[in-house]
Amino acid sequence: MVGTAADGRDAVQQVLKLRPDVVVMDIAMPQLNGIDAAGKIHETLPSLAIVMLSMHSSGEYVQRALQAGAGGYVLKQSAGVEVVDAIRAVRQGTRYFSKQIAGSAAEDLRRWGPSGSPAVAADTGASAKSCN
Repeated sequence: MVGTAADGRDAVQQVLKLRPDVVVMDIAMPQLNGIDAAGKIHETLPSLAIVMLSMHSSGEYVQRALQAGAGGYVLKQSAGVEVVDAIRAVRQGTRYFSKQIAGSAAEDLRRWGPSGSPAVAADTGASAKSCN
């Protein structure tokens, strides 16, 4: 870990200053929410891997996070188990979703349009789902 931030605006500044390999961003942050902060980061550093951390499992939040540039979406309830796998996946250019939302997220991605990269659920090693 190379840095932390107290709010979304600080997160954007820290990322632009520190240039980490991966950002783990909470959606619920003061001043600038994590989705909007991820969008600002993605505008400047489009190849930076971003994992969103959230308590929200609805497709709307997942869609907004992906549109903002996130490559992964991990629910807080399973973050301790999944966050390392999510970081590894997004660094390799693979989308990652928490096990609890992987099926619905993959279906939503099919409806939203081609993503260009496979989606991987937490418990799927050899059976990655393609979302093209």
